[in-house]
Amino acid sequence: MKNSTYREMLIEYGNDLDSYKDERELLLSKYNYSIILEGEFTELENLETWIKENIDANEIESIYYDKIDYNYCFVEYFFSLENHALLAQDVVPRIFSTYQNIQNLPNIFRTDGVGKFIEYDNSIQNVIVL
Repeated sequence: MKNSTYREMLIEYGNDLDSYKDERELLLSKYNYSIILEGEFTELENLETWIKENIDANEIESIYYDKIDYNYCFVEYFFSLENHALLAQDVVPRIFSTYQNIQNLPNIFRTDGVGKFIEYDNSIQNVIVL
């Protein structure tokens, strides 16, 4: 999972996000801050778990955009408070997910784009393993 931008997302989807336009505009009118990520579904679920435990989850909504690979997509999270958006954005590169029975991949890793994996290494500081 990695932080991304609206521009990178538009490039990936070929500028075709019209089906999300109304929903996105509504959420942007309701919430002042958003962050855009790309990641594998387990990573995104783990981020949401972290948000529920560390940030008031009642003030967050999200849009999961179309998949760009198997179990991999862009998602945009919307926040009322800037510090909540910044906290979530800051934790993204530190969350490593635990996977069971995946061949040829480490058991604990995070993605850094489609098909790019960073294996957990205990020398990496401030890691959150979920």
